[in-house]
Amino acid sequence: MNSSVDTAADHESLSRLVKQNAELEKTNKRQKEFVSLVSHDFKSALTSIVGFSDLIRGTECSPEEIKEFATDIYNGAQKITHLITDMLELERLESGQLELALAYINLNTLIEETIVQERLTIPHGIHLRLDNQLPFLNGDGDQLTRMVTNLLNKASKYTPDGGAMVVGSERVNDFFHLSIRDQGIDILANRRDEVFAQYTRVASDTPQPPCGTGLELSIVQKIIEMHGGNVWIESYLRGRPIFHVMLPFPSTLPARAGLLDSPI
Repeated sequence: MNSSVDTAADHESLSRLVKQNAELEKTNKRQKEFVSLVSHDFKSALTSIVGFSDLIRGTECSPEEIKEFATDIYNGAQKITHLITDMLELERLESGQLELALAYINLNTLIEETIVQERLTIPHGIHLRLDNQLPFLNGDGDQLTRMVTNLLNKASKYTPDGGAMVVGSERVNDFFHLSIRDQGIDILANRRDEVFAQYTRVASDTPQPPCGTGLELSIVQKIIEMHGGNVWIESYLRGRPIFHVMLPFPSTLPARAGLLDSPI
């Protein structure tokens, strides 16, 4: 009898070890791919910065050319800053070093303000369908802003020229439901769960290459989990992706009046 129990326990332990080993191998593979991608991005940005700096230093340039080269240098520096910021932010979230500065947040207002702040980097039209009757959330304003920013930028990167995004909010039971829908490319159905994995850039079923650091959506997921919520992605009309976020309401807060339906 004991022999049978021991055998079953050994089999369970072995299966658990095999599964853990497979997960470690998958993570290690993603890390190697990520290092390769980020190294390429760093090298590309630094090459641009050095190249255009040399042109300014060693060539007689017109004011228009100097302005153009300075813009390219700035863009390269911003790319490097974005890479470093994402890596440091995810490390803070993963290590437990980050404590949420909780306060009552009107997430609809935060969404509107974030969109205004990101207008220079998002060239697409954004249509708002926000239900302003929703109660406040108890959350960290800075982290929720980062969450919204990352989702908007990710959706924008895959939206074609002339396309638009729809950002909506509604109440679903005791949760604030945020949705971000775009007219971009589809993510392969069997890889949608991977978009939130660290070090992952998931390609679509179109020739368009993946973009971003591969950490943006991992950061989104961690922030939402720290707020007791959930995030996922699905496809709707003709395979276009839509992000869903569910965040819990606190139990005793007044509703907000009004319905906002406007383009920005």
